[in-house]
Amino acid sequence: LDADYEDGTPRDFTCQTCHMYASTGKGCDKNQAPIRTDLPRHDHMGGSSWVADAIIHQDNKGTLRLGGGMDQDKRDALAAGQQRALNQLTRAADLSATQNGNHLTVRITNLTGHKLITGYPEGRRMWLNVQWFDSLGQPIPGAESGAYGPIGRTVQDLDGVTHQVESILDLDDPGIYEAKPGMDQGWAAQLSSLGYPDGFVISYDRMTDAVDHTLGELRQELPGTSYKSFHFVLNNVIYEDNRIPPWGMGYDDTVERNMMPVPADQYGNPGPGGTYDHWADVEFDIPAGAASAEVRLYYQSTSWEYIQFLWLNNDGLNTFLGDEGINMLDAWANTGMNAPVEMALASTNLSVTAGTPGAASHQE
Repeated sequence: LDADYEDGTPRDFTCQTCHMYASTGKGCDKNQAPIRTDLPRHDHMGGSSWVADAIIHQDNKGTLRLGGGMDQDKRDALAAGQQRALNQLTRAADLSATQNGNHLTVRITNLTGHKLITGYPEGRRMWLNVQWFDSLGQPIPGAESGAYGPIGRTVQDLDGVTHQVESILDLDDPGIYEAKPGMDQGWAAQLSSLGYPDGFVISYDRMTDAVDHTLGELRQELPGTSYKSFHFVLNNVIYEDNRIPPWGMGYDDTVERNMMPVPADQYGNPGPGGTYDHWADVEFDIPAGAASAEVRLYYQSTSWEYIQFLWLNNDGLNTFLGDEGINMLDAWANTGMNAPVEMALASTNLSVTAGTPGAASHQE
């Protein structure tokens, strides 16, 4: 990416480099204004592409709380922004796959100036999908890692139509990157003293909608215990954060800015004065009979688990926002369930190897 000024003056890489790409045009509306090739585009595009579909669906449905009745110009602008977001995602990472004996080493390199992924943390995730093929090009049954699709449950939309819920099939698969905010025991005790009931729900079972954890349960845990939570403004800790650091992210800066990985010993565990790795390596056992592999890096901004929480946790008591949980579920279910976006692809042929079925044996 050449983001220097037109006269050759160097321009440092900043947020503007990626989120306000250099473009060609005039810097003002005066007739004598020269055509320039280094004008920052006032775009500020991120990676959330699905929300445009949700807005249009809710506008069509009459459930868009604010800004409804969009004309075609606004819809076209949303579509154009959506495409720019998709383009942005394809520039965020580099992906490689290399065979090392009976293992396939997959490396994700962060090409951004921030953690990969970044932005609003709740519901956002990035993950590796690895598919194995035999010598005839056929998938090896049961060997896929990071598989995405129907998880075995349904939901109904506002019209009573049943939808098969899709998500990552196994949330314990290796190579899933996300930040998980949460609450700790001490904070739960304080919330309880402020009047929050012990039955206050912290999380739900993604398959049954049953309450998974409550505030009272956390309050009675040992000090230092924490639960992950989608409550956002009520959360006081980061339960887990394995997002990939950017190039040059120093340990001392992460301490000062409260942005350390959780657990803290990831990405080289540099210690004071050191610098974190800006890549992640994941090793996969090569299944018996595998002759090739395809590795994809996927991104999703709004997961089923997040949508489920918003839907179930909306108690309907607020007159203005009482239906927003089911409205969001309806939009999500009817717009592809925020199907994952492919950020990068790597494929490789494999040499003859004994191979053993399995998932990852190591992750950094």
